[in-house]
Amino acid sequence: MKSLITILLALSASFPGFAQVITDGEFSDWTFINPISDLTGDQQYFDLTEARVFNDSLAIHFYIQGADFWQLNSEYGLTLYIDTDFDDQTGTPFADLGADLIWNFAQRNGTWQGATVEHSDVGMYSAPTVTSDQFEVAFSKHNGLQFGDSIRFVWSVFQGVDDRLPDTGSITYRQHGGSYAYTPIDLNLSANALRVMTYNVEHDGLADPVHSAALGRMIAAADPDIITFNELWDTDASYVATFLNNLLPLNGAMWQTVKLFNGNVTASRYPITQSYEFEPGDRVLITVIDLPSNYPSDIVIANLHLKCCDDDDRRQDQVDNLVDFYRDLHTPMGNLNVPFATPFIVMGDMNFVGDRAQIETVLNGDVVQEGTYGFDFVPDWDNSPLKEVLPYHTDQRHAYTWPGQGSSYYPGRLDFIFYSDYVLQLEKSFVLNTDGMSSARLTTTGLVANDAHFASDHLPVIADFGWNNVSGISEPEKPELLIRPNPAEEAATLSWRKGTVNKIEVRDTQGRLLDQFQVGADEITRDLNTSDYPAQPLWIIVDGQFAYPLIVQ
Repeated sequence: MKSLITILLALSASFPGFAQVITDGEFSDWTFINPISDLTGDQQYFDLTEARVFNDSLAIHFYIQGADFWQLNSEYGLTLYIDTDFDDQTGTPFADLGADLIWNFAQRNGTWQGATVEHSDVGMYSAPTVTSDQFEVAFSKHNGLQFGDSIRFVWSVFQGVDDRLPDTGSITYRQHGGSYAYTPIDLNLSANALRVMTYNVEHDGLADPVHSAALGRMIAAADPDIITFNELWDTDASYVATFLNNLLPLNGAMWQTVKLFNGNVTASRYPITQSYEFEPGDRVLITVIDLPSNYPSDIVIANLHLKCCDDDDRRQDQVDNLVDFYRDLHTPMGNLNVPFATPFIVMGDMNFVGDRAQIETVLNGDVVQEGTYGFDFVPDWDNSPLKEVLPYHTDQRHAYTWPGQGSSYYPGRLDFIFYSDYVLQLEKSFVLNTDGMSSARLTTTGLVANDAHFASDHLPVIADFGWNNVSGISEPEKPELLIRPNPAEEAATLSWRKGTVNKIEVRDTQGRLLDQFQVGADEITRDLNTSDYPAQPLWIIVDGQFAYPLIVQ
């Protein structure tokens, strides 16, 4: 059986027709690599189901899948044993191999030839940073590790006490000599596009005499139109405006900046016409930016800096509450009053290092705690989810935005851009990193070799957006729903035109669901026994999108 596995892996790795594997948390690039499957139900705590492996000239890449969602860096003691020299007489004995490299993902470290090593010592990367039922991991070939032409490896749960993959023996993999060129991403602005940038500048870095010069070169090289800054705790908006006016002077105009609470500053080449702190303590800054006439519309920017680290519950609170911003955006005379199909972008340091549900909430408007933060609301103008930007480094095949310098936590994507793809079209995106840049490219961009890592512990994320043609698409018509009587004491009758209503929900002002029912194709009225509901203002929600007030006395 082991020889068959060897043949399959060697053939899959040498097949020339598939794309290079990138450790980015997106797994379609593993499709053409043959899997090694494991029996299901052969464990007590956690079930491993599938493994894959791939190499290029820079790294060896591993893929692992489990039967359930888990957090790679903290749960189930998942360990990878690698016999890098194919010699069972060297390294730590495990199964039928001698493990030269042992990596315990939950402990966030490993051993190389018996010595403890951290991720930075071996060039180890993984993705995603949130819970998942599959992960990908890469180990660099250029950080002190030596890999022979053939290697063997075993995955185990709780260091072999629970499930293993394979259940007996090990997996043999014969490396191929593939070298995949990476075309650097040019920094030029896409034609007729708007460039946005999000940048955590680490502890007031713009005002720091040591780090501000490197930050300035990074910002100048990106040359954005709109910037959302995080971690400007004690730096005034006026200081940021002066900094940008000196760095990127505008022709006859001045940079506009706004700061309504400690931490977030939004800066724009164009006038900021509205701004408000979405919810005190949530670190969400909302702005409306008046774009010039060569753009089809203005734009709304949500600048977020979510709670970091292990505070998963607080982060879910913040994104659940963010859904109210989506509702407000679609509601006339709310905090924002913008025309239908005004594009909007949600971006910033999201600190997504826990439950995957937080990303789903931002994308889909799926509220986890409806009783506290209200009903779900699909965010985009066409009643669809937002789109997520997945940018890569300018000069290397990586996707992380937080390099993990000096931390046991693995490098990962913490800085995100989500956008209304009903209106906006992504033209280009990248993570600006000076690692791997040639001397000529550094000179051309005005950057210095170590600028990216010296400037901040985060890397900036940049995206260019164009506009879709939505001129022929009109705002969805709000159904005409009559509620009589209103206020109501014992009963109320809802009525509507045939075919305009499909589902009705009754919710309180906190979003808690009190009642719901589907509407038949021929139905045009529904009687409510309002004595079943508390005496207070309620919302009648039609098709999850349109809200009508009902007062119960």
